[in-house]
Amino acid sequence: MKGLVKFVIPSGECIITELSPFVLMIRDYLYGGSWKKMRNNAKLNGVFTSEINALEEVEKFIGEPLTGYTYEPFVLNEFLDVIKENGLTMNSFKDVDPEALYLFAQRYADEMGTEKAIELLKMLLNLAPKYAHFYELLGSLCVEMGNFNAGEKNLLKSIELEPGLVEAYSELGEMYYNLERYEEAIKYWKKEVELSPQNRFTYFMLSDAYKKLHHYEDAIDVMKKLREMDERNILARYKLAALYREIGDEEKARKCEEEILNLRPYYNNDVEVWAKVQFKYGRCKETEDVLLDYIQRYPLDAHLKLLLIVPYVKTGRYKEANKILDEFRSSKIWYYYGKKELFSEFLTDEERRSLNLT
Repeated sequence: MKGLVKFVIPSGECIITELSPFVLMIRDYLYGGSWKKMRNNAKLNGVFTSEINALEEVEKFIGEPLTGYTYEPFVLNEFLDVIKENGLTMNSFKDVDPEALYLFAQRYADEMGTEKAIELLKMLLNLAPKYAHFYELLGSLCVEMGNFNAGEKNLLKSIELEPGLVEAYSELGEMYYNLERYEEAIKYWKKEVELSPQNRFTYFMLSDAYKKLHHYEDAIDVMKKLREMDERNILARYKLAALYREIGDEEKARKCEEEILNLRPYYNNDVEVWAKVQFKYGRCKETEDVLLDYIQRYPLDAHLKLLLIVPYVKTGRYKEANKILDEFRSSKIWYYYGKKELFSEFLTDEERRSLNLT
């Protein structure tokens, strides 16, 4: 193999060859960065002895591992060609580290796209055919491609191998929900929250699936459970109020809103619904103070400034309201259109005309 670089170090000469980057890839991606695990595979050690020895000596000399900057980007076809040219097959790789391969497959999907990642995962399953996470990732990618049969098959296989694999239950629930198979979505989301009760978002989806089936009492029970589990959750109370209102129980709906009036938002996705309830009950000054404080502390949520338009208008500060509108109309138009319903709900026709919102 052609030598590319010669290192002269106290322990002797180290020759870096054209194969060396691929040897590092094998170590990192298949053996979790462990030379020891790679050497335990006698066949690999026999083929790549000189490269392994040289790379280990270089790492000892520089005092740190050689990482991805020495061999990226990873190109699957090129990698497979090198394996074949050196008399190896994928069956040559024994006792691989499936967790390291899974992390690599996730990154590969992000960088190379879904189709190439599916090709890679099918190959990796030959190395670790009982590793549930490979089936989970393959299933989710198949669903992403619109191949729901393959997606379902692989996701179900993943929980057959690992019944506690939360991600697979979540993805099955989402797939069935999008296919309007709500009973099946409920089945898998219920299992997900049983295994991982802290997954707050799933409670909302589970409640909505019950609502799609007009099982309002079940939908309400899910939101009540989340409210009890997470006392700071304003969105759960907001959704609960809406559900009570849909079944005609105005008294319970108002009680949920009264609870919201006495809370301050803890989660960023609670801020808008909290503000809406405050506006509904005429509490504009209190809302303005909280919004200004929140935006100052979390500048990345600056889109929440649009909510300030309501208290500004209600107190006659049209100049300040127009300044915010001009900012979003010129550079963040998508946020502006997303709040038109808010303006219609809480501003009068005359107030909206004064802001050119009609």
